[in-house]
Amino acid sequence: VLSLFGVHCLVLVPLVEVIIKPIAHRLRPDTIHHHSYSFPSGHTCSATFMSGAFLFVLLPALLEVLAAQSSTARRIAAHWPRQAQLATWLLWSGATGLGRVLADAHWCTDTVAGGLLGSALLASTTQLIASAAEEAQD
Repeated sequence: VLSLFGVHCLVLVPLVEVIIKPIAHRLRPDTIHHHSYSFPSGHTCSATFMSGAFLFVLLPALLEVLAAQSSTARRIAAHWPRQAQLATWLLWSGATGLGRVLADAHWCTDTVAGGLLGSALLASTTQLIASAAEEAQD
């Protein structure tokens, strides 16, 4: 079931980007060093998707497995606040987007769109995994 995250990261995220960029046909701020279209930011989309997959799905699953084996992991799992996950995710995604803007590779709206696209793909993949896990239990 968790392999869906890998498939979505390696196939769906780049596929959506390849479809949208030629439709938007938006040039980058620096056309001398960057020769492809700008909208949406694929780096920000991927960072948002992958960091969310790690923080909200893979890390809790890993802590759950480790908690069964170790009292230290059990304490970490019990005290890992949801707010810390969300703050780390937003910081990771925002830093990637800011880096792309500062590198003159994207406009600010490109990175916002990339973050929103990555969030939407993360939400849909998480929902698919939850549904598949529910069916597997039945």
